[in-house]
Amino acid sequence: MVESQLGTTLVLLLCIVITLVVSIGIYLKSFLEHRFNQLAQRHELDALTLETQRGLQLLNRENGHIVERLGNLSQMSSEVLTERMKAHQQAYHMWYQTLQLLRESSKRRQRKEAKRHFDDCEAFWQAHCLYLDEEARMAFRQSYQFTTGASLG
Repeated sequence: MVESQLGTTLVLLLCIVITLVVSIGIYLKSFLEHRFNQLAQRHELDALTLETQRGLQLLNRENGHIVERLGNLSQMSSEVLTERMKAHQQAYHMWYQTLQLLRESSKRRQRKEAKRHFDDCEAFWQAHCLYLDEEARMAFRQSYQFTTGASLG
């Protein structure tokens, strides 16, 4: 009877050991799968973080270029505005000089001054006509045509 109890105890112990080994195996398998998933997620997260940083660097570079271009454009706009103001002022000054020349008598010396003045007007027109707005261009052109009988290009 002791032998049969011993055999039963051994079988029972063997069943317990097998159950423990299987349980530990299942637990280890589950634990290792979980750890590998965590490592894979961490690796993916690192890769995503790296890609995000690259994207931000690219955006910062592009924004820097855009800001630089806008600054250049703003500077050019203010320079063009300054040139337009100068051109309008100079056109008015030339128009006023033309009126003064027309009011004076037509002596030989004044004819030479008038010719020089009209040459200056033509040079001004060629250099600055695009800076004048439409109305100022037409007025300057009509004034020139009226006083010289010539047409500007």
